[in-house]
Amino acid sequence: MQWGQFLDHDLTHTPISRGQSGSGLSCCRNGDVVSQELRHPDCFPIILPKDDHIFAKLGEHCMEFVRSLPAPRPECNFGPREQMNQVSGYLDGSNIYGSTRGGQREIREFTGGRLKVQNVRGKSLLPQNEDECVDDTQTFACFKAEHNRVATQLALLHPNWEDETLFQEARRIVVGEIQHITYNEFLPLILGRDYMDRFDLTPKESGYSRLYDDTLNAGITNVFSTAAFRFGHTLVQGHIKAFSRFGSVRDSVMMHKSHFSPFALYKEGAFDDYLRGLSTQTCQRFDRFFSNELTDHLFQGDLDFGLDLVALNIQRARDHGLPPYNDWREVCGLPRASSWDSLLDVMDPKSLDSLKSLYGSVDEVDLFVAAVAEKPLEGALLGQTFVCLVGDQFARLRRGDRFFYEESDQQSSFTPAQLEQLRKSSLARVMCDNSDDIVVMQPLAFFQASYVILILSTIGIIYLLTQLFRSLVDLDNADTDKPLLSGLGDSWLFRLSLNLLGYATILVPGFLILKYVRRTNYLEKTAPSCFPNLVRLCLSGPDPLLGMDGAPLGGPATQTQSHSSLKQGSLLMFCFLGLQLTYLTWGLLQEKIMTQNYQGYPSKPPDPSAELICQSHKASCLPLPGISPCSSWKVV
Repeated sequence: MQWGQFLDHDLTHTPISRGQSGSGLSCCRNGDVVSQELRHPDCFPIILPKDDHIFAKLGEHCMEFVRSLPAPRPECNFGPREQMNQVSGYLDGSNIYGSTRGGQREIREFTGGRLKVQNVRGKSLLPQNEDECVDDTQTFACFKAEHNRVATQLALLHPNWEDETLFQEARRIVVGEIQHITYNEFLPLILGRDYMDRFDLTPKESGYSRLYDDTLNAGITNVFSTAAFRFGHTLVQGHIKAFSRFGSVRDSVMMHKSHFSPFALYKEGAFDDYLRGLSTQTCQRFDRFFSNELTDHLFQGDLDFGLDLVALNIQRARDHGLPPYNDWREVCGLPRASSWDSLLDVMDPKSLDSLKSLYGSVDEVDLFVAAVAEKPLEGALLGQTFVCLVGDQFARLRRGDRFFYEESDQQSSFTPAQLEQLRKSSLARVMCDNSDDIVVMQPLAFFQASYVILILSTIGIIYLLTQLFRSLVDLDNADTDKPLLSGLGDSWLFRLSLNLLGYATILVPGFLILKYVRRTNYLEKTAPSCFPNLVRLCLSGPDPLLGMDGAPLGGPATQTQSHSSLKQGSLLMFCFLGLQLTYLTWGLLQEKIMTQNYQGYPSKPPDPSAELICQSHKASCLPLPGISPCSSWKVV
């Protein structure tokens, strides 16, 4: 949800009407609508029912709503009222860099190509006058830090570059990262793989896309900004949570208390905790239900009540003159619903009953109301109507933008080598690179972390334990010359069972320990001792081992979304079989080394076959860092 909000601030901003002096318009007074003679013509207040479960008790019968500012029609002729978009409308990082030169000058440092930040306890954060909620500020701060990180690296590589060159090149790279993350990680979850492949939205694994069409209008459609891309409102949780590095909840802020109050981020260690929360806290399901933080307490501030975001969405669509739901089904090539029952294939009966009670006809249903009630398509987050409308917009943004990161034959195009490196970027990589305390992060940040990290973290202990079981099988019997259970120990099935038993003896307690640690904040409350330190080591490992680029070794590699689940499963199986193979090679290595004559060492070179086995053993472990990046314990 948060990435969708981040993109929305990049793509759309529709201003509302204001008074002559630029002041806001008031359409409600003392809980009722302002009288007609005093009411501004652009007032379009929402009349609240007398039996409303929240507002009626407080004597409120009017909700503020001001119409969007009118704009000239494209042909400069008379016709229906149109609205404007105050940002560029391209996926170009305008939420970070602004859409005007004046706005851009205000955020630049004009030294080393960097952006202005505020140093808080050694952490680069946004100035404290930024009015946004915690998660919005978190994402913006992370990518501003990414810009400064890239600019600093470029300055080291090109000490002769001036500030302007460093700024523009760092901006070009960061915008390319945002575009790649959007099309490689975000959209496949929202639209589903089938739609991505059908409309050629999936990023290429190599080379250029060459999809630019100079006849295509890439501008933001009214239906996208006013209805379709507001789907994220149904995903919002009522609380914003911060997580410690051990998975325990360190802080939790109610949504309405975080609006225009991002100052929780300025506490010591809070930036990383809330950043970790973005990839840890789950969102709600895509359905017709919304958190009451949005329907009762939006922008509440110090009052006893707030606004209703769903009501505002419906009213905004009516203000912009959006046609009803059934018309958009036709636009998307879907059959027009002739009756309520004809929607049973896309909605559940309870949702249909709710719509019947509110609307007199299937042709009167508002787009937003019906589209969020649709069943998600297989492999997608959204229903078929929103998949169509959101997918169409992002197809336009890709094909209609000559500056898109995969396009060729443009002055701004990346070289093939640069494009290859850019495809290695991911949201997890950006979060790891711009945090101080995040040492474990799932490669795909939009997926909740699984227990794969725990499994791989304890793989070394598992190996030792399985060797202990094997040694028990081969114990010499004191009264005989034959090993205990010698015949049974030669069976491959028995040894496989011992392996599985060895895994179980670690995974089951490990799972229970992890649940206990998260539920009780054990590692936060317990004084340093042997056992907590051992748990910390298994969960997060020691300090990150840095690679040549200054990033933690084993960071998220390129995660092409094609068959991602199959690829992850195949890679995990490959690692599992590789580890089994290392057990065998290690035994051979032991035998080879222990039977060598080391007299005259080091003048006598080591046996080449033993060295080959040793190198093969190392190579078989190389895939492990890619499974769970940001922690050197995985490499160890």
